[in-house]
Amino acid sequence: MKKYTVIIPTTNDVVGINDIVKEDPLVSSVICENNNLEALPISPSYNSFVKSPTGIIDKLVGHSSFRIDITKPIHNGKSWQLGIAIAHIFSKHNILNFSNENQLLTKKTGEIIWASGTINSNLEIKKINYLDQKINNSMNFLKNCTENGIRTNIILSIQNKDDFNSILSNNEFLKESIKINLIKVLFFNNLYDLFDHLNLKNILKPIKELSFFQKSKKTLSFLSVIFVIILFAIMFNNVWQKTSPLLNLNDNKNYSLLLTTLKTYRYGNLTERLVAYFYDYIQTLQSNEINKQMRLNFIPYNDLESNKLKCLLGSKAIDHICNLHLEVSNVGKDTVFLWALKFSNLNLNKKKSQNLNMKSDIVNGMIKSNEAFLLDIKNSQEPITLFIVYSKVFDIKIINWLKRVDKENSLLETTIKRIKALGYGYTINNIKNVKLIENKI
Repeated sequence: MKKYTVIIPTTNDVVGINDIVKEDPLVSSVICENNNLEALPISPSYNSFVKSPTGIIDKLVGHSSFRIDITKPIHNGKSWQLGIAIAHIFSKHNILNFSNENQLLTKKTGEIIWASGTINSNLEIKKINYLDQKINNSMNFLKNCTENGIRTNIILSIQNKDDFNSILSNNEFLKESIKINLIKVLFFNNLYDLFDHLNLKNILKPIKELSFFQKSKKTLSFLSVIFVIILFAIMFNNVWQKTSPLLNLNDNKNYSLLLTTLKTYRYGNLTERLVAYFYDYIQTLQSNEINKQMRLNFIPYNDLESNKLKCLLGSKAIDHICNLHLEVSNVGKDTVFLWALKFSNLNLNKKKSQNLNMKSDIVNGMIKSNEAFLLDIKNSQEPITLFIVYSKVFDIKIINWLKRVDKENSLLETTIKRIKALGYGYTINNIKNVKLIENKI
């Protein structure tokens, strides 16, 4: 980015800027001449121009005290405000080229900013007086710039436009220099428009320096974030150490040990209880997903012609003379394996009284996407419970679990917990002796 040399015209001289140095915020800002030890008379006005709340420099560059050295003294007035403000902003962003006491232009000069105007708290540029004197005092300097091929940007308030045009009408040098683009005259309402025109709009943003307490607060906030990240990492590691064995047992289909480990976690420490809770929650979601893709449709029928009218679809209360078909449809995208158990308390009591090893009424099958599986539920005068299990993988242990339920109905709740812990779906339907079908689960 090219560097600018800022020039401040007065009614006596053309003034350059030697240096801008940050000072302790507790001291007042001063203007000096060529590094001399005495402050110029306008220093109190400059201090008010810098320090917040009266000043604008503090807000623009984030510091409240400066020493600025200029090449010639400025004794009074306020038209220096525009040039000083521009110089501070340029210095903050390292695009200000300082002048020497006897040499306003240097080899590093890219362009000249010749500025005269006052500024209010809204950064509006206001009209100045004695513009003709300031132009006349600057003529030798302006001619020196054009002879060296250096462009000068004359910056004024838009309120001075008529004044400048009046001066221009009688000044052939200015007319010619403007024509060949070595002098450019710019009129602005405020600083924002000025920096926007110079394609430096992004630098006109206040950058507040942090106080000790602000820095400490920022450091503490950073350390707090680090602490939370470390704590989270430790917690995540502890959770993973407990979760990983469950996933391995599930992948290896070691369901007996998986269920035992889950039972231990549910009564363990906080981490183990959290892992068991989230594991159960995820498996419940999988179970619900499978259940949603299964559709049950009970179809009554009777082979006798005289009874067919009594076995029509449309009611959950079905005549006891009707047999039932259960159509299980898979409306999802994935293949589902199915296991179905039909049992009743009457059958169980009969088995116990006769001490017989009766064959379990269990069927299983596979249902592909958009296909159906048909189960035949024969006529019976006793209440029937139909327990169906669904899974996306074939698990031979489910048959053994259903056999145990068939022999001991009290194992039904335990079996349901196992099925849910593995993420399998299930439905339970009670079919009463008058064929009133109730969807229990």
